Amino acid sequence: MRQAADLPDEVIGEFAKKLHASDCPVCGGPGPIDIHYAYRVMSLILITQFQTIPRISCQSCGTKAVLWNGLVTALVGWWGVPFGLIMTPIYLIRNLIALVAPPSPLEPSAAFKEHARQIAVLHIATTASQPAPENEEEWEDE
Repeated sequence: MRQAADLPDEVIGEFAKKLHASDCPVCGGPGPIDIHYAYRVMSLILITQFQTIPRISCQSCGTKAVLWNGLVTALVGWWGVPFGLIMTPIYLIRNLIALVAPPSPLEPSAAFKEHARQIAVLHIATTASQPAPENEEEWEDE
């Protein structure tokens, strides 16, 4: 695990670019994919829940998530005292910013690169825990 965590940034950068160019895991459409953030507030009198929702998807699916969560926030975010009244306008503005300034389609964002590092570490840890093939035929099957 320690070696995996110390993977060079160049290796992670190349891995992130490959992931970035892959198909959308939400709709199956062509990439690029990245981490898109949507923001939601839901309130009921004295209870207010506010969330930042990360989603790995293409730009179209990311936009749909932002619009949906913005609508939910606009409809049910205001009904909590005091946090609903405070957080709803903030989260509506955050959703607006997410719509106007999405991740670049040209290269992976820093958050996506960190996600790629976690995937690489998990992959290395998983394959390292599997026993090595004992004979030559098993090596050829891999």
